[in-house]
Amino acid sequence: MATAELLKADGTVDSTMDIDAVEFNEGLVHQALVHELANRRDGSANTKTRSEVRGGGRKPWKQKGTGRARAGSIRSPLWVGGGVMFGPKPRDFANKFPKKMRKAALRCALFADPSKIKVVSDYGFVKESKTSEVAGFLKKAGLCGANILLLADTAQHPNIVFAARNLANVTLKHPEQLTVKALLHADVILVDKTSLEALQAKYAKETSAA
Repeated sequence: MATAELLKADGTVDSTMDIDAVEFNEGLVHQALVHELANRRDGSANTKTRSEVRGGGRKPWKQKGTGRARAGSIRSPLWVGGGVMFGPKPRDFANKFPKKMRKAALRCALFADPSKIKVVSDYGFVKESKTSEVAGFLKKAGLCGANILLLADTAQHPNIVFAARNLANVTLKHPEQLTVKALLHADVILVDKTSLEALQAKYAKETSAA
């Protein structure tokens, strides 16, 4: 059991909140991160073979008698402007990853270091869709220089979407859209109390039945 700081609207620490900390599983988290990065790749790199390059239908010169090397097409891979041998073609880099392993990796990345988690009762302090609303709170809380992952239900708190999007060091995500990459990149995870309780319930460690 560990604790996370519960912040007031003025950025000061009000109290603490209990969190079920877990041990960091580096191998599992690495697998999940590789899976996420692979699934994000476009795989759109493409080169043309000699059959796809325009032109080259006519033999450039006769086979014998010119003193030059034999050539059958100006689009040979040996020629400038010709096709590419063994070049990349569009492909899908996505790979499968078991749901239970992904859930365990997210739990590990989220709760392995409870000191990164800062909790607010709610986002009521963001009264307008202005960057200064969030920036002012972060300044009061002493979190200006940190990479912050801000978890919020954007449907319930629409103002925070516009108030946080212009801050370079703040990444806004819905609690249901967590990624291992975002959790690892963050120095601070700022979350409201309701969302944190929901995350704790969702990523509670399952006990396997014998």
